Amino acid sequence: MVVSTTVMTAPLALACKRPSMPTLPNAETVVIAEVVEAKKAVIKYMEEAEKYLGCSRVKKRQDKIMEQMRIVSSDFNYIVQIYKERARVQKALAQQ
Repeated sequence: MVVSTTVMTAPLALACKRPSMPTLPNAETVVIAEVVEAKKAVIKYMEEAEKYLGCSRVKKRQDKIMEQMRIVSSDFNYIVQIYKERARVQKALAQQ
């Protein structure tokens, strides 16, 4: 019977691993290919973080992952904002 319990809890333990925050590119030097790759990494991270929230029963851990999700989202949005602004300026300069 002990083997049965171990077998059933092992997948749950593996599924409840907190994901690592993705490494994002520098906002000041980012190019479109990096933005696309960062978006993929952020989506993957958010999906994994949602799974972690679903299996973690410790409030402190849930709060920590939610804060990390907010940071990743905010950082990515900042990168996109800076990239778009830089592209707008470059386009305006090219039209002069």
